Amino acid sequence: VRHHRRPASEDAAAAEEAGRRRRGSTGPEEARRIAASELEDALRREVASVRADCADVRSSLLGVSALLAEEREARRGEAEEGSRLRRRAEELVEEQVASLEAADEGRAALREVEERLGEAVRQGA
Repeated sequence: VRHHRRPASEDAAAAEEAGRRRRGSTGPEEARRIAASELEDALRREVASVRADCADVRSSLLGVSALLAEEREARRGEAEEGSRLRRRAEELVEEQVASLEAADEGRAALREVEERLGEAVRQGA
């Protein structure tokens, strides 16, 4: 949950103004003490605000880190699946090439048989 804070310069200006108002009714030493106390309070608020902001940033960073890890794992799985599909496609291509080569060899053998048969028929006739 984000909280809204005043900038430190506004806190310091408010503290200085409050100190001016009080100085009229108190001595200079008391006015300095009040101003210092108000500045310390403003500084404490600013430090608390910065610490809260840092906690928010840390929390956001952890969330982003977790999302990145999930995304990296998903991409790794997709890459493995892609590699598996590529290997399977290569196997199928090799099978088809082997089948076509076998068919070509069969046609060549058939032509050779036909040629020999034709020669035998011509010699016997």
